[in-house]
Amino acid sequence: MNELPMPGKVAAARSVFRVLGALGLITAAAVLGIILYGSLILRLTREEHSLLGYAVLGGLGLALIVLFFVSGSLALLVAAGITRRRIWGRIGGLVLGVLMIPLLPIGTVLGLFVLTGLTGRDAGDWFGAAR
Repeated sequence: MNELPMPGKVAAARSVFRVLGALGLITAAAVLGIILYGSLILRLTREEHSLLGYAVLGGLGLALIVLFFVSGSLALLVAAGITRRRIWGRIGGLVLGVLMIPLLPIGTVLGLFVLTGLTGRDAGDWFGAAR
């Protein structure tokens, strides 16, 4: 079987998702580490917790952990779908690219970069060859 090389724009979009996915998982682990360090290792008293806004940080921290973990996992899943020429990888990449556009300024640039990488003739050839 003749193996079609991945077009450069598609490979670049996949790389964006790999990096964003890794950063999301690393950030989730870092936030978890900060919360655990603050509550378990430092053994702060109730007064110190309230001074640090621990009630907000606890709930907000958990929400951030979930958000970063889910978004990082989705980005890595999309990157895997792009590598395997799955149409759901392309659709997921397009959806995540659109969702990144409002995240000024870096998200806008990366979102447009991903959208241009996953649309067009090269991307159509890449994902169409899997059928």
